[in-house]
Amino acid sequence: MGKAVKRVELFNPPQPEGVVWVKFDRRDIGKMTRNENSHMYSANIDRSWTPIVATSAEFCVGRSTSLKVVR
Repeated sequence: MGKAVKRVELFNPPQPEGVVWVKFDRRDIGKMTRNENSHMYSANIDRSWTPIVATSAEFCVGRSTSLKVVR
């Protein structure tokens, strides 16, 4: 089967900030992420859903410290 997206929450549109809630077929998949993010659950979020949170990283390009990429 795989996985199923159960809910998408956007916090600051159009910025890529939010959570995609995913239910995996196997309960052991995402267990650590669910435990680490237990504070994110509310009455309308099933505890078997795993939160996938958008993240970004900034790093310098090449030898120049003036050129940066945000990904």
